Amino acid sequence: MGQSSKIIKVRKKDELYFVSYIRKSDHQKFDYKIKIDGNKILWANIDGRWRDSKYDEKITFVEKDNKLEIIQTFDYNSQDIQEYKIGD
Repeated sequence: MGQSSKIIKVRKKDELYFVSYIRKSDHQKFDYKIKIDGNKILWANIDGRWRDSKYDEKITFVEKDNKLEIIQTFDYNSQDIQEYKIGD
């Protein structure tokens, strides 16, 4: 979601993860639900639809060398890759 991992709170309930953060610029709170299937990530706003249509970006992750890469692939095959050190 383009935010610092330091402000993100995560809790797990059954097979879903619930992610929230408060944006520093205006103190607005954001809440999402996330499913993980293998290396695929599916997300939705708490009260919104799952981002799983053919027009939504596909999100995957790769864990390697104590780092986590989050890869967003868009329908026109461009990618945005964010890398995080595991444990931060």
